[in-house]
Amino acid sequence: MRKFLIMCAAFFGTIMIMSSSSEGSGGGCGSSAFAPTPDGFANPVARLSASATSGAAPLAVTFSWAGCEPSSGGGITGYSFFPGAGQTYTYGSGTTSTTLVYQAAGTYPCWVTVYDDAGKFGTTSLTVTVH
Repeated sequence: MRKFLIMCAAFFGTIMIMSSSSEGSGGGCGSSAFAPTPDGFANPVARLSASATSGAAPLAVTFSWAGCEPSSGGGITGYSFFPGAGQTYTYGSGTTSTTLVYQAAGTYPCWVTVYDDAGKFGTTSLTVTVH
């Protein structure tokens, strides 16, 4: 299993999964790319967008990580999505979006990590604020 750093933070409030879909649309609001690794290939490029990044509770937010790019012409093997309230969701390569409902006010740092078949990963984030 691949290892990756998980940022630690205190989160308040709860969320619930409303629905999840495969082959979402859009994507590309946030992105991160890393310097080439010793084998000469860069890490995958992660992208994350949200239908809303602030609003009143309950706040329904559709997240998309469509458009992520593998490191070297290979393929994406999966994603880990952290919606900012202590949960982690893992998806296969065919799922690129999900919708969550934030029930409580708070600030939720969210991030996605994309994995490719070269064993590399890339991460990006955004913040959702619920009033």
